[in-house]
Amino acid sequence: MSDIAIHQLPAANPLTGGEILPVDDGTATLRTTVAAIRQGLAATGHGHAVSDVAGLQTALDAKAPLSTPAFTGAVTVPAGSAAAPAVSPAGDGDTGLFFPAANTAALATAGIERLRIAPDGTLQLRPGGSSYLGIVPATPHLAGNVSSIGLVVADGGGASGVFVHNTHNGTYCSQEVRIATAQGGTSFATERARVGADGTLTFGGAPGTESLRVLPAAGSNRAVTVAGSSGGDPVIATTAGRLSFGAIPMLPSYTVATLPSAAARGLIYVSDGAGGKRLAVSDGTNWRWPDGAIAS
Repeated sequence: MSDIAIHQLPAANPLTGGEILPVDDGTATLRTTVAAIRQGLAATGHGHAVSDVAGLQTALDAKAPLSTPAFTGAVTVPAGSAAAPAVSPAGDGDTGLFFPAANTAALATAGIERLRIAPDGTLQLRPGGSSYLGIVPATPHLAGNVSSIGLVVADGGGASGVFVHNTHNGTYCSQEVRIATAQGGTSFATERARVGADGTLTFGGAPGTESLRVLPAAGSNRAVTVAGSSGGDPVIATTAGRLSFGAIPMLPSYTVATLPSAAARGLIYVSDGAGGKRLAVSDGTNWRWPDGAIAS
């Protein structure tokens, strides 16, 4: 290789590009020119594909543009928490979307959970507080119905609450609203009140087990008022007209020996009145027969 010995190159003068240099390609020693080396080192001379650089494709796949990134596959994020959501706006790290449990999504603002979608589809508002309002899907079957949907108001005591719901047969709703309560579970709540499709109001249980039923009257303009009292007497009154009974009213029954106090005026039935007298009226001091004589 004496014809290409490097010591034959000018020691101090710039190379012209035509000089011959030895190169080793790992297998043999070859000859090239300074100009060819310059061309290979120039930026325009690098024609390598991404795959030619070990690990480059993997590194690029892990990157995404900061502005309007587009993904062609699934995107996963950490579960996050209400205080540090998995997805949040820039500069507001305690507001956004997080995933508190499997198959559950939630939204938080100011580090507090405000909205949750449970695995059964229940939508809960402010579940992180001491109470919450939820929209319940058909699956809980409230009050043993075939299917129902409605609202639940619950405290922080677990699976309990007050339910307002409507039943349906899978195609049509029942056009009635029911209020039920449950403790220790939401599968079967106990009905407490109902507004029927015809406007009938029932309280205390389902029709047939209710403690009070109010039937609507078409075109009615005379209201019946039932007023309770914490000290005085409860009142049943009408806004106009008389209070009419659709059945025989039953009076409380006493014997002459067990007559109650006459301080409150009223009408009673006396089972053993002298001379076959049966009805007694209180004048505020004594119980008297209809003829005015004191009951005895």
